[in-house]
Amino acid sequence: MLYFLIYFQLLLIIILLDLNFMIKKLYIFVLLSLFSITHNNAQVNLSVYSEISIVTAGPGVELYEKFGHAAIRIKDSVLNLDLIYNYGVFDFNQPNFLLNFADGKMYYVLARYDFKYFLSSYKKDKRWLKQQVLNLNKTEKQQLFLYLENNALIENATYPYDPFFNNCASKLKRYYNSYFRRKCSVKF
Repeated sequence: MLYFLIYFQLLLIIILLDLNFMIKKLYIFVLLSLFSITHNNAQVNLSVYSEISIVTAGPGVELYEKFGHAAIRIKDSVLNLDLIYNYGVFDFNQPNFLLNFADGKMYYVLARYDFKYFLSSYKKDKRWLKQQVLNLNKTEKQQLFLYLENNALIENATYPYDPFFNNCASKLKRYYNSYFRRKCSVKF
């Protein structure tokens, strides 16, 4: 059943590639949200070969893309796993979308999906991506993975966006401060 759902979602994405840009993104958001609900890796143990990265994207053309973006990638070739955890997903069709965005009165969603779709979207928009692999041990990787999996659950995924204090970058910083600050130091 799960493979059928994944196949169906991929087929819909391919069909939607010819639709209007904004409508396509809304449909992709819905499909990715469904994928997040139908597939949960909370019981998976990452291998010693897993990598966790912060993926940073350059600014784009649209207002909501002007400040760039950040997300977390978890890749484990042993488990055939390559996921992105994207705290920057929202509904373009919200009433007064741009005005609410400027006022910081929006709700965003953590979307969890295959990295290849994330990469494809940014390539299509001609935005650069940089990946920084985090130097974490196996226990720390598993801890972060479980944290993200829990946050991606439908009951935890939505959060009130704030352009300064609650966004894709501040979510990563908050996790770092909570779990790794005592263990890590950054020297300039």
